[in-house]
Amino acid sequence: MYQNTRKNILSDHSDIVKLILTNLCSLRTVGVALDTLRCQGIILAWLQHSIPEIFKHVAKDGSCFRCTEKWVKQFLTDHLNWSFRRATRAAQKLPPNVKQVLLDQFLCLALTIRDCAIFDATFLVNIDQTNIIYQPLNTSTFEVTGSKQVAVLRQEEKRAFTIVNGISAKGHVLPLQLIYKGKSSCSLPSKSTPQYEKAMQQKFKISYSNTHTYWLLRLYSKVERPEGLWPQFVHCAPFSSNAPYFREKLYV
Repeated sequence: MYQNTRKNILSDHSDIVKLILTNLCSLRTVGVALDTLRCQGIILAWLQHSIPEIFKHVAKDGSCFRCTEKWVKQFLTDHLNWSFRRATRAAQKLPPNVKQVLLDQFLCLALTIRDCAIFDATFLVNIDQTNIIYQPLNTSTFEVTGSKQVAVLRQEEKRAFTIVNGISAKGHVLPLQLIYKGKSSCSLPSKSTPQYEKAMQQKFKISYSNTHTYWLLRLYSKVERPEGLWPQFVHCAPFSSNAPYFREKLYV
């Protein structure tokens, strides 16, 4: 059994409470958006670092303390008079001609498989890319209740990098390719970055975009850019000796 809202659990640790509040207030002072999960992470980090035993203490009812979202909200209200207002937006909807779109895609793939002589599922590769935001933008944040002006740092810009992943119809998974905005190796993570060596062992490909954005703007081919998709594909799914050629075709 766990009790989620133990209000006075930190009453004997005023010094830790002060450190937590100072940390949170300093972040808001420079405009960092703080939602419930970020506040929870900060509080958990302080508690686990300074008083980890607080999570092992068993109350009379047999319950243990957990730093839940409900407890975090109450903590912020009691100590900082902070409240949270969440923005809403319409959910993404499917296009009205979704069935026709799917049929067109199916026919395009079928035609490509025929025309490009894709005789094995290994040669049919589906790739996708997604951006990883260093600090997700948020239009909502905890702030003193009643505040008329709520500033948020870097609300107009987004810093991120792109991960490109791929898998063949036969089940071969390509190593991840990480793309950073920039035109030189100075834009890439340092080789001393934690887990860098592990990424290299997993055959990750880390490269800069050489453009104004971090997105993969075109599909790499063997001739255009040898460090692109081709060597990763060969590494994961070796081609049979009778493969006549390899041709890349991109459908968006």
